[in-house]
Amino acid sequence: MKWGSGALLLALLTLQAQEVPRIERWELHTSLRSIRAIAPDSQGFWAATSGGLFAYERRSGELRPLRRTEGLLVQDLTAVAVDGRSGVVVAGSFDGILEVSLPEGSWKHVVDIAIEPGLPQRRINSIAIEQGRAYVGTAFGIVVLDLATQTILASLRRIGTLPLNTPVASLLLWQDSLWVGTTQGVWVAPRVQRADSLRLPQLWRQIGELDSIRALQVLPEGILIVAARTVQEYSQGQLRAVLEAPAPLVGAVRTASGALYWASARELWQEYPQRRPVELPLQATITELRWAPWEDAEGWVLVGLEGQGVAMVRQGDFQRLLQPNTPHTNVLTDCVLTEEGELWCATDRTEAGRGLARYEHGSWQAYVVEQLPELGSNGYHRVLARGRELWAANWGRGLLRIVPTDTGVQLQRFDTAAGIVGIPADPRFVPIGGLALDGEGALWAVCHWCGTAALLRWSEREGVRPFLTTLPLEQRRNNALLVDRFGTKWLGSLVGDGLFYFREAQGTAGEVLGRLTTSTTALPSNIIYALAQDREGMLWVGTPAGVGVVLNPEAVLWGTQPVVRNVSLLREQAVYAIAVDVADNKWLATDSGIWIVTPDATAVLLRLTTQNSPLPSDEVRSLFIEHRSGRVYVGTRAGVAILWSSMRAPASVPAIECFPQPFLPERDQLLTIDGLGERSAVRILTLEGLQVRAFQTESRTAYWDGRNDQGELVPAGVYIVTATSLTSGQTAQAKVLLVRP
Repeated sequence: MKWGSGALLLALLTLQAQEVPRIERWELHTSLRSIRAIAPDSQGFWAATSGGLFAYERRSGELRPLRRTEGLLVQDLTAVAVDGRSGVVVAGSFDGILEVSLPEGSWKHVVDIAIEPGLPQRRINSIAIEQGRAYVGTAFGIVVLDLATQTILASLRRIGTLPLNTPVASLLLWQDSLWVGTTQGVWVAPRVQRADSLRLPQLWRQIGELDSIRALQVLPEGILIVAARTVQEYSQGQLRAVLEAPAPLVGAVRTASGALYWASARELWQEYPQRRPVELPLQATITELRWAPWEDAEGWVLVGLEGQGVAMVRQGDFQRLLQPNTPHTNVLTDCVLTEEGELWCATDRTEAGRGLARYEHGSWQAYVVEQLPELGSNGYHRVLARGRELWAANWGRGLLRIVPTDTGVQLQRFDTAAGIVGIPADPRFVPIGGLALDGEGALWAVCHWCGTAALLRWSEREGVRPFLTTLPLEQRRNNALLVDRFGTKWLGSLVGDGLFYFREAQGTAGEVLGRLTTSTTALPSNIIYALAQDREGMLWVGTPAGVGVVLNPEAVLWGTQPVVRNVSLLREQAVYAIAVDVADNKWLATDSGIWIVTPDATAVLLRLTTQNSPLPSDEVRSLFIEHRSGRVYVGTRAGVAILWSSMRAPASVPAIECFPQPFLPERDQLLTIDGLGERSAVRILTLEGLQVRAFQTESRTAYWDGRNDQGELVPAGVYIVTATSLTSGQTAQAKVLLVRP
């Protein structure tokens, strides 16, 4: 899928008027470890997950991920099927979108279910493919899809005499009949040429009196039916009870050798005829159970797991665990890069918290309390890099320091054992909020509603010390934190107390403490989500109701009220994070994607959403810019996106390079000019020295579209690109060959 390339190019062609960041490429890191469905074929299997698809190739052992960057429209997938003859793959999503693979390797997005009005739910639960049709079991009935044209042949919201919108959990085709497992039993209809005929109630008959069907499996002589707590076999018109389970079933399968495997959420059992059942040890939550007829009659049992990938079982033994190299969770709401280039992400302070994720040398690693009890809990929601170290804030278990060693990492946690008193209701509960570094390299942390103090300071020499003890306890419910260039600490309230500022006593200067609110300033809200300082020293404040700017934050040190501006451009837009690039543009994380605005926020330069980019979710929660490379790390509750922007830190010594060479404007669209110095004035000249184009940039990289100042494409020829740093006065130049058809 092409993500609005025409719109992005049009924005870039205004470079002369405004320096619009160019997004050069994307990389997605979504979790493919939470398995929703598995579809085996002769080559391996396909798995639908909460972060996209992946294909497993049995002979090579390769795991191939497919996400929005590989052509999918959606990634929260709930069902998948593969046609054994044609190789066509069909996947379904939580919101009703069907993804159909095409022969050329692209994907067709069928959105009919997603946009059909009046449906109570749209989730795709099961898919079966035969003779060029996909039969789709949904939360409201059945949809029949023609694979050749990717069009809907029929949409059935009533099956037989069942109530309207009865959910379908599983379906399959056997002996020229369509078998459907619903919340109200198993129903069968003959496969008909006209899919619309399935609307006729008289075509359908019910099998037995089962309910809450979980899964169906074709056997050599019949059908295996998995209900909520029972497993039965249907053969020659008769139902035979096979199993009464002690717990609700996730699924059950029978191998061709006769072995029965069944699973509840936390248990996996195996039983051969005339033998006692054996529990197979598995420390994970089971989400799916499928049988793959590989090699012989025993085959392989594929066990889908929550957050752990796919376990492969053969003859009652776990042979391997297939874990895609991805984060262990999609909830990655705050990310940071360490001095050594390691990416660390925190998850959440709520029950959705899953500890920390680390991306190093191309590999993901999970840091969770189940494996590392010293973490205290999985409620980590903020991370901060301090050189090679990482600091992480836990909502209840204090402050965590992670120090790399030759053999791994060393963990050090600061909580009640360090003398910190937590919240009034439970002094052992120590919720840490925002983290920040001061000019001396000391770490500051918000202690939310803590009895000890509103702020904690850690340094190598003194360890942890409490600060801001004079703030009343009820006003200590803060989260956002920033230390500005004057050493003032700014704390944003979570509960509507406004924006606090504090500087500890220094020499003869006493303590400074105060507060800005909507009643005394133009702040958009008294609830503060985000704080950032721009290149001019102004303080940007993200709130549920837009953005405020403290124009002169240093004024609080002199005892005067600072001037606060309410940014009208994003009024009533919740802003969760703010990042500032090398051109002083502001990148804003919102519930409607990323807004990139001019340095003064009077105009939108670019907006990135799921509609015009591979962004995994419009609900963006964090932004981290690595200025040297221009990479932007985007944290969401649906994974991490890394985008390469053109806004890079300028070169200390200009040495420009132009590419591609030769440059064909009609084909290449843009010429890249790299290696620019700080605040470069760029001029495009003919060999005779006539200027055809001029512009200015704050980045190391700029672009030329092959047009002159009047917007006309210039003639073919050799052109000279000159760039002069307005800061240092240094000049560099290069030649470019421009070719026209």
